[in-house]
Amino acid sequence: MPALKHRSIADKSDPNHNHWVRLMPLGVIATYYILSRALFWHLGVRFASSEVEYFWQYLDTSLLKHQLWTSIIYLHSQPPLMNLYYGILLQVFPVHWPVVAYSINLLLGLLAYVAIYTIIIRSKVASPVALGVVILAMCNPSAVVYEAEPFYTHIAFCFLVFAAYLFQRYLDRKSVV
Repeated sequence: MPALKHRSIADKSDPNHNHWVRLMPLGVIATYYILSRALFWHLGVRFASSEVEYFWQYLDTSLLKHQLWTSIIYLHSQPPLMNLYYGILLQVFPVHWPVVAYSINLLLGLLAYVAIYTIIIRSKVASPVALGVVILAMCNPSAVVYEAEPFYTHIAFCFLVFAAYLFQRYLDRKSVV
């Protein structure tokens, strides 16, 4: 029986070496993100679900739960997407909607920071510099607060980052369709 050769991630003769080298910073970003959000949770940062119930930007939660479509149609003084978003969450998850909303915000945030890292790397910046920039950005207290607020600021930030990522991918294509 032939002896199996043990290969480590650092073994450059391994054909998957470049794959691991490319994925390692993404694992570091995800680890820092999860650990930082756990630390901020421990420090008392929570999703501000009461703002959806009391702020004038949102319809009454009973209307969002029981008359969502009628309320959205007759709401002509506000853009309807955030009320529609929270109304769907309230209908699908009537008890645990704050947990689901916060989880969606956290997932969007993680994906946005991975996209920022990818944008920076595609701009020919060294990986350690890009990683440092992303870690500093994700640990910014205002980013953490925006994730915990039920307003469109964090979602708009994430979608703008995704748009920049897709635009950069479009520009990097060799042929134009």
